[in-house]
Amino acid sequence: MADNIAKMTAKQFQAQRLADMRELLANEQGRRIIWEILEQTGLMSKNSALDPALMNRNEGKRELGVELHEWVMQAAPLSFLKMLETRAQEMENIDV
Repeated sequence: MADNIAKMTAKQFQAQRLADMRELLANEQGRRIIWEILEQTGLMSKNSALDPALMNRNEGKRELGVELHEWVMQAAPLSFLKMLETRAQEMENIDV
């Protein structure tokens, strides 16, 4: 596998990467994993840490979330909408 990656051009690597993401997002389990990672990065949260070290850590995690979100949107934007719909349904089913 590593040898195949080393022989790829940048364009081929990007195409393979997007194809891999599409495959992951094609099923509910993959979308659930990606959503969990996006939540863990704090992508849609405000960084309100007062400690500079914690703020930097949070921003680093958030930057990873931004990159993952961009990757999802390049590969399969409708899958992101499915993830949002699923999360909204889950929130409606939570007993308060």
